[in-house]
Amino acid sequence: MTEEASKMIRVFTKDNFWKKSIQFQSFEAESVESSVISGIRFAEQLFPNKLFMLCPVSHPNFSYVSESCQTVLGYTVPELQRKTIAEFLQLIHPEDTENFMRCLSYVGKFEPFDPTEYRVLTHYRLKNKEGKYIQICDEKIGLRSESGKYIYLAVLHNVSKEQKSNNVKVEVLRKSKSGFIKLASYNPKLQQNDITPRQEEIISLVKKGYTNKEIAETLHVSVYTVKNHKQALFKKRNVSSSLELASMEFAI
Repeated sequence: MTEEASKMIRVFTKDNFWKKSIQFQSFEAESVESSVISGIRFAEQLFPNKLFMLCPVSHPNFSYVSESCQTVLGYTVPELQRKTIAEFLQLIHPEDTENFMRCLSYVGKFEPFDPTEYRVLTHYRLKNKEGKYIQICDEKIGLRSESGKYIYLAVLHNVSKEQKSNNVKVEVLRKSKSGFIKLASYNPKLQQNDITPRQEEIISLVKKGYTNKEIAETLHVSVYTVKNHKQALFKKRNVSSSLELASMEFAI
């Protein structure tokens, strides 16, 4: 684990760091344990092979880990419950830790959003009880309790058979009439130091809603040059429009 990654973990686990999050202030977490447990167990019935864990930051007064933890990671419920946030993060592959924390930072910049309307999926390698690293899809979801408050969950499942690459990435999905659609994605490894200063200027203007002509006039270049830069950005970000490009660069 790099010193940068260690520093990120220390910041993340610092007292009250996430408790002060605007997200949790805007969408209050359910504090009645019975309401939380009933909500989780209903979700478990739908996905019995996935590991359900209650977010320890939004629900600090009680914890919950589903019995499927032994199937997914090999740990018993008490073993996993005893782990602190820092100890759990140390199970992440050393080569993935820094980029995993960058993914958290990326999502942390989002404006507050209804957790029942969005899904945040992070892909990384995690060490199981046998000491082997497996590919994990860590899905952050929100349920609404009967009182109208929110239950914040992490749903982990082993995707080693489906996902062979080791790229750490995060995907943000938004609820639609037909299900959840991908709104944005972020891959720290692909996106570090790959944007030129001129492209950063163009992204900034795209976020403001500028047209190609307005961007060209502002930067004193031709529209043709702007289009070339945008096509390069589309390829780097794996998107097909200015709207998608802007969505990947700032909050939901």
